[in-house]
Amino acid sequence: AHCVSLVTIRPQTLNNMMSTLIRTVALPRCSMYTRSGRITAIISPTATAKYLQSATPSGSTRGPLHKDAAVKVFPTRIEDAATQEVIKIPRVDPVLWPSNGFSGPLSKEQLRSFDQEGYLILPVGFFSTQLVKECREAMLAMADLYQQSAEEVKRGFKNEATTVITEPGTNVPRSIFGIDRELTNPVAHLIRSKKSIAAAQQLLQDEVYLHQSRVNLQPAFDGTGFFWHSDFETWHSEDGMPCMRALSLVVFLMDNSPHNGALMVIPRSHKYFIPTHGLQGSKHWETSLKHQVYGLTPKHALKQLTEEEGIVYCEGKAGQGVIFDCNLVHGSHSNISPFSRVNVYSVFNALSNRLQTPFYASSPRTEYVAARDPAWVKPATPL
Repeated sequence: AHCVSLVTIRPQTLNNMMSTLIRTVALPRCSMYTRSGRITAIISPTATAKYLQSATPSGSTRGPLHKDAAVKVFPTRIEDAATQEVIKIPRVDPVLWPSNGFSGPLSKEQLRSFDQEGYLILPVGFFSTQLVKECREAMLAMADLYQQSAEEVKRGFKNEATTVITEPGTNVPRSIFGIDRELTNPVAHLIRSKKSIAAAQQLLQDEVYLHQSRVNLQPAFDGTGFFWHSDFETWHSEDGMPCMRALSLVVFLMDNSPHNGALMVIPRSHKYFIPTHGLQGSKHWETSLKHQVYGLTPKHALKQLTEEEGIVYCEGKAGQGVIFDCNLVHGSHSNISPFSRVNVYSVFNALSNRLQTPFYASSPRTEYVAARDPAWVKPATPL
């Protein structure tokens, strides 16, 4: 008997998919079933892994840019992904990595829930109430200063550790990146707290570093949302992150509810890699941080995922938070309520999973969204 993985494909391109598999792997056996007009192919996990290593995305004008044939390349950034055959590619990386001696603050039940669902809501008291209060005051003051400052002062923000991204067509801050490198800022202390680092190490079972940090602001009435996506798809494509050994830890500085655009997740979507559409040009990140066009989860895949798994709002009071897997599909809608929302995001990557050459981009993204500087790509230590 063989353990199996499920890949869902569209009928019109079944032959292309199967011929690719047969050409690139020694397929031991393949059973096919039709359900609701869709053909479902069941193949072994070994075949799935070899397909990810060797297959070139169908419909793409070029293959992955990465030159190391030994590196696993996930097929994505496909020109016509809206009609492509591969909707869900079974995950081959662990969610909870094998024990490597790292303990942490999460219980066995919390670890089990994270493994199964792809996310974990953190309880009241996980973070220091006083530190959360100091961070909230600092970030609101910083956002207010940015809106009121003269142009030369705004340019000065980019010369410091932080970089401010505004809402499209306005001076309203949308995200503040690189805040973990302002070591005198209380937010840096929250990001680099002993408990946060230990939780990341416990889940990833490795030393960790900060791939990215940011504060996302959704001001009352004016805060815009983020369309559905998997972070790993972007980090793999545009940053060269080799595998799914990273996570986001989010701290709520203000109450998060469906009314003010709380994070939405599709439970269990982390178990599949979802290819996306489009071959973006160079420096796509310069505009995508305001309005993302490429790397978005295709709508037909979202329809299938939500029909199967539903949607969950990550609600909580100020001082709570959420940890979610790098491959979990998530998004948020605009905030048209009178209640602002401010969250701190810490992206921890395993040190063994440090960035390589981008897989689907001609050049790496800038340092403040994807850390490469050896001065910062080193084991995170508490402040």
